[in-house]
Amino acid sequence: MAIPRKIPTLLALFILFFTIGAVSFLIQKMTPGMTKASPSLEPTELLITNVSDTSAKIIWQTSVPTTGMITLSTKNGTKISAYDERDMTGKLSKYTMHSVAVKNLQSNTAYTIAVISNGKQFPVKDKPAYMLQTGPTITDTTEAGFEPSYGTIKTRDGKPAIGGIVVVTLEDSQPISSLITPSGSWIVPLNFIRTKDLSRYVPAKSQTTETITVYYGTEKTEGITDTENDAPVPDMTIGTSSDFRNKESKQKSILGDQTRVTPTTAQTTKIGGVSITAPVQNASIVSNRPLIQGTGVAGKAVTLTLGITKPSTGKTTVGGNGLWSFTPKTPLTSGKQSVTITTVNDKGKPVALTTAFTILKAGTQVLGDATPSATITIEATATATPTTIEAEPMPEPGGSLPTILLILMGVGMVAGGAVLLL
Repeated sequence: MAIPRKIPTLLALFILFFTIGAVSFLIQKMTPGMTKASPSLEPTELLITNVSDTSAKIIWQTSVPTTGMITLSTKNGTKISAYDERDMTGKLSKYTMHSVAVKNLQSNTAYTIAVISNGKQFPVKDKPAYMLQTGPTITDTTEAGFEPSYGTIKTRDGKPAIGGIVVVTLEDSQPISSLITPSGSWIVPLNFIRTKDLSRYVPAKSQTTETITVYYGTEKTEGITDTENDAPVPDMTIGTSSDFRNKESKQKSILGDQTRVTPTTAQTTKIGGVSITAPVQNASIVSNRPLIQGTGVAGKAVTLTLGITKPSTGKTTVGGNGLWSFTPKTPLTSGKQSVTITTVNDKGKPVALTTAFTILKAGTQVLGDATPSATITIEATATATPTTIEAEPMPEPGGSLPTILLILMGVGMVAGGAVLLL
């Protein structure tokens, strides 16, 4: 009997579809982990800071730049969503250091935290949940009274450590954090810093030890000072540990009944709780409407005189956290400029401080330190619930196994087609 030279069409089709199905099944069974979030998206060094009865801040690192936001939920179903402090418009940008501040929380309440990193939720199901416990409402403020701590962080090559995060901790206190601004400066309010158990404010006393931890990229830098040497903290450099205790960094001169100080270095001078923290002395900035900010006595007025050739004046008031800020309505001209503030110090005596800076012409690049054109955010919040996340998840690299299986599937299809042609 003659052997047929062609396999029947139905049999050939069966072989073809069987090959496709078998290879697809193998891909699904052998590569289940390919759909999971990459470890590079997972939050590390997650820390809960700035906790009060109604607010908190959550910070974390990722090994690659990712978008980041959080959702907080309680047992009764209440949910709050919040963006990174730099994403107040709702369009998410990518960072390796993330800082999310949230308000409108309930006192003495436990919240479960979910971090959304590049669209992936963490922690994953098989890991413990992130938890936040708010503190009680404190009515006795007699023990509070530390002044803000601030300084400048630089990279190893002397550039501002833009995008890093500074965490400050006093003796037996909770951690307080702040983003590093584009000029490399940072400022942290300590007047209402709570103890670790959040039950009361840390009692204000002189030379309280202060630990400073700087997170920048994937690095962590440690420093130590005390509350007599933290306004400002001497410049810190990424990768270099520092101890600034018992080092007086303030320069003072008395002119009659008025204290007047003109800094001669990039350090900020502070007199009786009063200072100009931005722009720093001799800064070069691009904005002709620079943000002027500093510290002072809560509730006291600050009068500012801006400009050298055509000076203008303005007023602002020191906030309850000891900080003030001002942006001139009229643009300043390029070139050398200055700002002089007058207010009263913590002893009720008049104080005047002056800082000189340069406004660069349009199109000029800033070299070295620059004054930030955005506000130093102490407790900026974002509690609106986003409807969409505009940033797309980052594609993750896969292994070689799916490629091999796809090649085998292609070979099977070619073989099936060849059979049909026999």
